[in-house]
Amino acid sequence: RGGLDNINASEFTPIVWAKTVGPQDEGCIMLVNCSVVTLSGDVFRRTISNPAEFIAKHERAKKKVLAKCAGNLKQIGLALQQYARDHGGKFPKAHDAAGLNALVKGDYLTNPHCFLHPNGHSQPFKKGDALTQANCDYYYRGGLSSKTAGDAPIACLHFTTIRKEGNILYGNGAVKLLKDNDYENARDKIRSRD
Repeated sequence: RGGLDNINASEFTPIVWAKTVGPQDEGCIMLVNCSVVTLSGDVFRRTISNPAEFIAKHERAKKKVLAKCAGNLKQIGLALQQYARDHGGKFPKAHDAAGLNALVKGDYLTNPHCFLHPNGHSQPFKKGDALTQANCDYYYRGGLSSKTAGDAPIACLHFTTIRKEGNILYGNGAVKLLKDNDYENARDKIRSRD
């Protein structure tokens, strides 16, 4: 057989041009469009041919993201504990980024990437800028103290995941991975401010 079935997708580099496309270029357009479909088909065939490997790679990537998120929350938790020691046992009063900004202003946690989830769309703040919801991917439940917070959830990711699972930071500094209703209930408690 001839045609595009004989093209090795890994060796093909699509052609990109910057000119007005007219009717005379329809053959080029067809070739480029077909090559994109061929490349997509090649990726799809590799996925279908070894689904166990695809699932294993997906699970490894998911664990890596959850571990990075847990690390971020652990850093936030440590900074909150230090803040509380310096402020009579009280955590910052304001909620969400405004409360976490007290950690930045007080030099308790100045790494902008600690406030960003690996799959989030926020941009890191620049040195000297305030932490805002535009550059923070976590909810924070302000106004608690290190004594009263204890087992209460105080921070979590501000967007939900498809699988309804995620890490929750508790007032005692612990970070736990929760799933399904446990995760949703903890998130609701953080967001409701109760």
